[in-house]
Amino acid sequence: MNRNLQTASIGILSGLILLGLSVDGSAGQNHQWKGKIETVDGVKVIRNPNEPLYGDIKLDLEEDLKIGNPDDENYLFYRVRGIDVDNEGNIYVADMSNFRIQKFDKAGKYLLTIGRKGQGPGEFDLPMAVHIEEKTGNILVQDQAYTIEIFAPDGKPIRSMRLETAFRGFSITSDGTIVALMTVTSGTTANHRLARISPEGKAAQVYVDVPYTMHIEQVAGGTMSVTTGHELALQFDRIGGDSFVNGYSKEYAFSIIDLAGKPFLRFTKEEPAPKFTSKEKARFKRIPLPENKPYFYALFTDDMGRIYVQRNNTWAEEGDIQKEIDVFSRDGYFLYRTKLPKHTAVIRSGYVYALEVNDDEIVKRFKIKNWGTFKSGL
Repeated sequence: MNRNLQTASIGILSGLILLGLSVDGSAGQNHQWKGKIETVDGVKVIRNPNEPLYGDIKLDLEEDLKIGNPDDENYLFYRVRGIDVDNEGNIYVADMSNFRIQKFDKAGKYLLTIGRKGQGPGEFDLPMAVHIEEKTGNILVQDQAYTIEIFAPDGKPIRSMRLETAFRGFSITSDGTIVALMTVTSGTTANHRLARISPEGKAAQVYVDVPYTMHIEQVAGGTMSVTTGHELALQFDRIGGDSFVNGYSKEYAFSIIDLAGKPFLRFTKEEPAPKFTSKEKARFKRIPLPENKPYFYALFTDDMGRIYVQRNNTWAEEGDIQKEIDVFSRDGYFLYRTKLPKHTAVIRSGYVYALEVNDDEIVKRFKIKNWGTFKSGL
């Protein structure tokens, strides 16, 4: 995917602080960015104020495609856990409890079923996520917590890769390198590790290693783990062909690193530590919570290089609550606050792809009608 980004050229010296940067906005407005830029240990650091440069934006979403039909086996979904879109606009759905990946063209027409339930080549226990390799069109599927199944574009199995430890998400670079977010447990502690994965499924290089505050205890000679949805966790996504943005939710801070693990940009935002309410604390009873709430719960990007930071926990809250999103530019500036549908999975080429869950599950595509005025930088 070609991610062309327009960025302002700003020359800085080590330790230089810039205040009141004037930016031309829409409708002839003049926006004043009140953050600061520094260089720390040779890395550019963008320190954003709490207010977005362009304020709140309501994305004008117009539904233009619906995929799902309980009367047609090829369109009947059961516990969808992942969606991806390839360069031609084809849509891939990880239909977890039907043990398959369903492929549809950009008009929503069924094209192909990939995989089935089983233990053999190209078969699934529980397909939980799907990603398309841009250069080859290969289809990579996370199966349960340990395995990545790799298929050719025609759905034929190529190989299976079992990782050395459990993982909770992965991505693939333009040259086919896999980067995964691994969960490493030892006794009653757990860590999140962002790592480059070797062809044998091992962590060839660990980029980030931080505590994951999942509750683990020894019970009746075994181990029990409990998650609340409010764990301090590492989040990441690919940005550009071979770079990754990542952040640990204990603080509102992010890094963009290259495939060698070298950071070339960090950005932060001023914000008070989020606190748990007494109702939230009572809900989890004896399960210990962190001192403060996580600053964010998910992180993803679009093909314009914008970075979307999800502020609320839609997984733990009841109802059709929308995702509350802070939007940053590829070069670390806090651009907007906005909201997205609860089950948004992909934003690409001016479209939002999301899942609607009622009596049935339906994959929807929405056109962002104001995409052309949705800024990607200064």
